[in-house]
Amino acid sequence: MKVALSKSQQARDRQEAIEARRRAANVLASAKSLIDDAKKRLKYNKSYTIEIELTRIAGDLQEQIEILNDPEYDPD
Repeated sequence: MKVALSKSQQARDRQEAIEARRRAANVLASAKSLIDDAKKRLKYNKSYTIEIELTRIAGDLQEQIEILNDPEYDPD
């Protein structure tokens, strides 16, 4: 059974979803920062294979961060 939500509840739910997306983006940004720091240390130690994989992961995280922060992708 589907229950219709009031306009105010829909607005609150939408705002909560947007805030959750922004918090998720912040967590991913923190993770990306840690990966970037690790890449710098690996570069110094000449660990190229791991550095390449971390670069790929950091790129994926950056893409997700941009999507989560982009209002175009927010729920309607």
